[in-house]
Amino acid sequence: MFSRRSAIVSIVALSATAAHSHPGHTLEPEKIAEIEKELHNFRSDMKAAVIARDVALLKAMYVADFTHTHASGQVDPKEMRILSLIGNQSTIETAQVTDAAIKIYGADMAIVSGKSTFPDSKTGKDYDVRWMQILSRVSGNWQIVASQATRLPPTS
Repeated sequence: MFSRRSAIVSIVALSATAAHSHPGHTLEPEKIAEIEKELHNFRSDMKAAVIARDVALLKAMYVADFTHTHASGQVDPKEMRILSLIGNQSTIETAQVTDAAIKIYGADMAIVSGKSTFPDSKTGKDYDVRWMQILSRVSGNWQIVASQATRLPPTS
């Protein structure tokens, strides 16, 4: 019978093997650059759709079972996220981004992350959030599968 430690070691070993054999590591640099450009364009298109309040386009940019986890822990489904976007709320989809990063896992999956600053209506001060979006190419188009935000402690 496996001990808890043996089980953890087995999981870590399997994860390491899977990470090293992941198809994302075999993409040519040109393909990686192409995907990065597609993802930058996707975020630009999303901002344009939010400004235009194009609900149909926004619906197409998220998978059906999308969820967003707020810094507060609240989880919103796709419909609530779109209402936030067209309601002029501050969101990671439209915020200015610093510390941006794109991690590509094969030709059809990526994680986009960054840091953004938002106004706090209760205190009148700004706060920083680290966020990430998981994207997948579905039927040839990028869609957001899930997103999450973590509020950072204030800096002095």
